[in-house]
Amino acid sequence: AEDEPALIRWAYNTSVWGLDLLYEGKPIQRFWVLEVVSVLHFYESMGWWQNTDLSKVHFAEAYAEQHHLLIMEALV
Repeated sequence: AEDEPALIRWAYNTSVWGLDLLYEGKPIQRFWVLEVVSVLHFYESMGWWQNTDLSKVHFAEAYAEQHHLLIMEALV
């Protein structure tokens, strides 16, 4: 988003770059990491998610993550 702090954008871009390196050729493992560790979890950890709209997105993503992980477990 355009209104996010530059530090957050840098941390996100660096994390994506690192994941690309670590999980090159391992799409299922990379997908699992992306489902478990999200930007909203980072915002929550930093105490920046006190916004009602953001918390709704967070819980919707957590619900989706649960189902994606169930699918991934069934595939492995």
